[in-house]
Order: sequence, then C-alpha cells, then structure tokens
Amino acid sequence: MTQPIDGAPDADPHGWCHWHKGPSRSAELIEVIKSGPSVGYEMYACGPCREQRHLTPHVEPASPLDLLVPQLCETCGETTTLPTRVGIHHAGSGGGRVMYACPSCQAGPQRLLPLDRHPRDSYGFPRLEL
Repeated sequence: MTQPIDGAPDADPHGWCHWHKGPSRSAELIEVIKSGPSVGYEMYACGPCREQRHLTPHVEPASPLDLLVPQLCETCGETTTLPTRVGIHHAGSGGGRVMYACPSCQAGPQRLLPLDRHPRDSYGFPRLEL
C-alpha cells in the first residue's frame, strides 16, 4: 500500500508534482519510499520539474522471475528467453514500459547498455556502450 505525501490530494497522486507541490497533467512516478514491509510513499514529478532537476522515472528492479518470461527484442523483433533490460519506452505522461534486447542485439555492434548500468540522471532511453 502506498500513500501520497507532501500535501498531495488523496484522490489522485498521479496528478500531483511533489517537487513544485502543485497539480500536474504530466506527473510520472519518480521514487517509492518504503517505510515498512507493506507501507510506502510514492513521489511524482511533472515534466518541467523532471527536466530542470534531471529526475528519472522510477523502474522496478529486475525480478529473477521477470527475466524467465520470454520478451520481445526491441531491436530485431525476435522473441528471446534471455532478455536484457535496455531502456524505458516513454508513452505520453504514463510511466512507460521496459524495453528488452536479446543477447545477440545487446552484445552486437550496437552494444546496448543494460538499464541497470545507465547513469543515475538517465531518463531511461536506450544507450550504447562506449
């Protein structure tokens, strides 16, 4: 269970920016603060606050079970049973969805950087290893 904080309206925390403390139509989940095994808080930021403060949308850590499910490779379009998270596909003001790559595309000439190795200020867009 999560609860809004910093004066966010109880009805819809997704329409509230915790950084400028006001309503927003572009708020995305930035941080989940756990205060116990079942209680936590979610903090949302609007587009301008994310850009000004270099905030990145929250991504749940990879679950070992999550990676056992075959996923579609974003690069070649093939289904892979060994997916690597390589980015976040941002869709409007929603949280987006995780993008996967198969081992061939991730290690191939493009050398896609795994999402868990992106810089902290990354917006989650796919990056190439240098």
